[in-house]
Amino acid sequence: TTLPAILALAERLTPGGARLLLALAVGVEAQERLRLASGQFEPGSFLFHPPGTVGALGAAAACGVLLDLDTDRLAHALGIAASRAGGLIANVGSMT
Repeated sequence: TTLPAILALAERLTPGGARLLLALAVGVEAQERLRLASGQFEPGSFLFHPPGTVGALGAAAACGVLLDLDTDRLAHALGIAASRAGGLIANVGSMT
């Protein structure tokens, strides 16, 4: 989920290869930390489909690196990604 997002963004931004790899590493690390925190590693014990939840957050973090988002904007991007990944009904009719 992270790689397609950063490749699409990279087509517009044309970052260097090192920047693209850094973004990918940040996105994968974010996903790993979320899965570690949730305890969702073994397929037989999944309560949710990991790419559909942690993938959106990893992609947002990775794209934030490519876009050089500051802390506040990155928090907003992660919040929007989390709201979409979680399917929160509270967001119906909101800006997210």
